[in-house]
Amino acid sequence: MNLMATAGVVQVGLTWQAPSSIDPGYPITNYKVYRGTAPGMAIFLVDAGNVLSHTDTGLTNGVLYYYQVSAVGLGEGPRSNEASATPTAPTAPTAPTVPQNLQAAAGVVQVGLTWQAPLSDGGSPITNYKVYRDTARGMAIFLVDAGTSLSYTDTAVMAGQTYYYQVSAENTIGEGLQSNEASATPTATAANPSISIVEPTAGTTVGMVVFLQVQIAGFIIDAESIGQASVPGRGHYHVAVDGSTIDFMVTGLIYAVKDLTEGQHTISVSLHNNDHSALSPEVGDEVTVNVAAPAQPSAGIDPVVFAGTTIALVVLLVVVAVALILWGRRSRQAP
Repeated sequence: MNLMATAGVVQVGLTWQAPSSIDPGYPITNYKVYRGTAPGMAIFLVDAGNVLSHTDTGLTNGVLYYYQVSAVGLGEGPRSNEASATPTAPTAPTAPTVPQNLQAAAGVVQVGLTWQAPLSDGGSPITNYKVYRDTARGMAIFLVDAGTSLSYTDTAVMAGQTYYYQVSAENTIGEGLQSNEASATPTATAANPSISIVEPTAGTTVGMVVFLQVQIAGFIIDAESIGQASVPGRGHYHVAVDGSTIDFMVTGLIYAVKDLTEGQHTISVSLHNNDHSALSPEVGDEVTVNVAAPAQPSAGIDPVVFAGTTIALVVLLVVVAVALILWGRRSRQAP
């Protein structure tokens, strides 16, 4: 009958299967449930009716209960296998675990912070993230409540000074442990980000698919943060053909531009922040190429057709030769 017991809070859920052999003349009308607190000592608990499950409630958490079930038709059949379970008390909520993967990106007199949610909220939703900062490693003190956002931009910094950061998560129970430490040194002036197309070169004749190769400097490609808040100096790039964007989320240095038509086309790339906004001023590059359709194979002699034609001609010649020989013999035999 494959009796199974599943523990809950002050209860145990039982499920079983009908007996494999049932007398059609005496169908099952009821199942009896037995329970005990020691192996092999179960006593009658309840008539469950003609069902294949029962929930035993009002139990004591922490006590191990043993169960058996029997089927009733013409009479009561043998008991099932014994199954056991221990009801447990609900787990009390705790503070969240540590926020994951804190990263700090230096900007122009600012530092952009991003992080990921803890692996566990402790059983209670996260209500706030606390940001800690200092100018010495391992000495961070409270800076600001960042709310439930997974990013924060610190603008109260000085260029050339290295800052160290940590983040913790809060819920209604309390504050969890602080994250890994991340550091960054803001600059006084902006680096000059650039993106250039290495391949193909201008004027090149290419096929219907072009493998675009780019080179990026002064800018960090951040595939994990696409669509999130903007962090200076981080993001991705867009690809366009003849002024129409074909991909908004490119992060690789090689990209296949597909389905081009014959003729001249201009392929362009441009750097964008995590939130897809363009850099200011805009940073990009473009190249104009000529797209040619692949050459069609020249017409040739089909070897199958050639072979068939050759065989037919040989057969024809043999037939003609035989006919001439027979005609010659008849001519010599004529009076």
